[in-house]
Amino acid sequence: MLDINQLRKDLPTVIAALQKRKNPQAFLDVAQFTALEAERKTIQVRAEGLQASRNELSKQIGQLKGAAKKGDLDRAAAGAAVGAMLGKLVDQPWLGALAGALLMAWEKSQTEDEKINSLMVGVSSLKDEMDKASARSAEVQAQIAD
Repeated sequence: MLDINQLRKDLPTVIAALQKRKNPQAFLDVAQFTALEAERKTIQVRAEGLQASRNELSKQIGQLKGAAKKGDLDRAAAGAAVGAMLGKLVDQPWLGALAGALLMAWEKSQTEDEKINSLMVGVSSLKDEMDKASARSAEVQAQIAD
């Protein structure tokens, strides 16, 4: 079975190996795989950026809470600062968009992974059939040699 990571890291080598079996190789739709992989990577980068934004907001709130626990900041002042921060976030249309975009990016990523996996299953089953045919050929050659 082909390894998806190998396809992602070194597609030309995989294609060359497939062409050794049949030229031109008809096992993998390279254009479709490349397009799906590019879209998957774009979505992944965007999702990671959105997660980083979320983490930064969580960190700021955590720092305020921590300062209040240490006594560096009055609890009421920290609570007010966190409340003001959350209030600003609620008023920001980008917050809902951030959460929605993150969810959509994750769902799209899952869809693209499923498409890539379905391509891989076809290539894998073809490889299995070729391996069986090769083994059968070796058996026949051995019988002929006897």
